[in-house]
Formats: sequence, C-alpha cells, structure tokens
Amino acid sequence: MRLTERQLAVLEAASATDERTVAEIGGEIGLKPETVAGAAFDLADEGLVEVASVTDETLELTDEGRTYVDGGLPETRLYRAGIDAGADADPVSMGAVIGEADLDGPEVDIALANFARKGFGSVDGGELSIASDADPDADPEAAALAALADAGEAGLDAGDL
Repeated sequence: MRLTERQLAVLEAASATDERTVAEIGGEIGLKPETVAGAAFDLADEGLVEVASVTDETLELTDEGRTYVDGGLPETRLYRAGIDAGADADPVSMGAVIGEADLDGPEVDIALANFARKGFGSVDGGELSIASDADPDADPEAAALAALADAGEAGLDAGDL
C-alpha cells in the first residue's frame, strides 16, 4: 500500500502510546480536522492505526424554549393563575384559570398534561385544584431551561445539564 502525503503525516503524528484527537493532530501538521479524520479512517482500514469515536452533545435553547424561559412554562403559568384564583382553597373553573394564565392552543394541552404529572394539583370535572405542597420553583425542567438560557449561544454540554 502506498500512503498519500496526508496519510503519512497523520501516521507520523499519531502516537503509539497516547490517544490524540484529530484536532491535536491537525494543529500539529497543519491540516483541517476533517482531513485528518478521513486520513485516519483510511489508515484504520489498512490496520495501521486505531480510531475511536467520541460524541459530544451540546444542547441549545430553541425559540419555544426561549418563550418558556421568558414567560414561564405553561403548567407553571396555570399553577400561578390557579393560586391567584384561590384554587389552593377551593376548586375553581378550569376555563377561567386557563384564560388568566394566558394559555391558548397547544399550550393548554401542555399545561394540562404536565400540571398533575408535576404534582401541582389536579383537574376534575372541569375544575382545577392546587396542591398545597406544590413548589413550581423547584421544577427541574424549568431549571434546565434556565441553565440553557444562561449558557447563551455557546450551548451547554449535555453532561453538565
């Protein structure tokens, strides 16, 4: 087998004892990481090097996520509107609370699906009741969205979330 210049450069820069990233090798030999990766996979096909893959997952806030960071999750808005309407003392009309929470369209379904699941209260016969021990400020989903918002455009490593 005859090696190309790129393959030879990658082979010479590779270490027999230490793992090296394509970025490290590329920086050393002046090639783009994708060029180094291609050459490394060609060399691996010939049995000259071993290539290990590592996947980094970075999370970023979507437009919908930004909306929920700014205005609150639908189920949290439903909870707070329920508190304002007195649903922590007596059940109140779900329709009135939904209107006060400024929920419409798919947000209503999201709020209703997550409200009971998160232990914020219950909906029974069109009436909403608030659980006295509910703490929407301790919601891990809201905390995750806030962490993503704080990370900004750089995103957040999935392992850090």
